Amino acid sequence: EEKTENDFFSAMRILDLDVKSAKEASKIYKELSQKGSKIGDIDILIGAICIANDATLITCDKDFAKIESLKCEIID
Repeated sequence: EEKTENDFFSAMRILDLDVKSAKEASKIYKELSQKGSKIGDIDILIGAICIANDATLITCDKDFAKIESLKCEIID
């Protein structure tokens, strides 16, 4: 069982919050604020990291759908 977990996590790539992601987060915050639509600050950072790294976010949190430029799959 432990080997399976190690295999699973070793296949993942960890994405960091960097300058590019922080700038993207600023854009997302501004766009959502202008629309009067708010989501959590952490959600904005997660979305920004995905956008900056051209990654698709798979989540059950429907708030991420508010970020237009985010490639996102909402699961139930």
